[in-house]
Amino acid sequence: MLKCTIVAGVNGAGKSSLLGAAQNLRTDLGLMMDDTVDPIKFITEKVGGVIGRGVDFTIETVLDGDHIEAILRKAAKEEYQITLHYVGLDTVEECVQRVDARADRGGRMVPEKLIAKRFEQRCDALKQILPYCDTVIFWDNADVFRVVAEYRNGSFLYKGDHPPVWAQEFHESLWWKKDHEKK
Repeated sequence: MLKCTIVAGVNGAGKSSLLGAAQNLRTDLGLMMDDTVDPIKFITEKVGGVIGRGVDFTIETVLDGDHIEAILRKAAKEEYQITLHYVGLDTVEECVQRVDARADRGGRMVPEKLIAKRFEQRCDALKQILPYCDTVIFWDNADVFRVVAEYRNGSFLYKGDHPPVWAQEFHESLWWKKDHEKK
């Protein structure tokens, strides 16, 4: 079965670090892609050709815009197994501090307002692509990477004690939507 792996989260959450660690441990990530440079060009030129050729691929993304949903819709039609690894932090301040520290070391800077916007919209962005994912693994990166929850077959399950605030917020946003739709 073909594999599509998504590593997502707000800027500064630790997506690249998690992906770097995964590359050292796994050989099934396929072609590695990053959608942050030019998302429209990315979907039309890179991903369209990859899915059409039946190649495993991994995308690192901040889930900003509709292009990731379009990619996943196309991958699902081609019967890819889609696994999302979502990396989270509890506060926008943590994200901003990490981006600032990265920029101080010569890395890419992201405006604080853009990080705040993405942080505010993170639950909605994640819910938008959830229907296409076979499995979602939630990683907290407050101190060290640790799996804190998993979403599979419509069920959200915490892993371990004391889930982080951000995971609880996402879980509550799922519950509210389901409860709201029933009324």
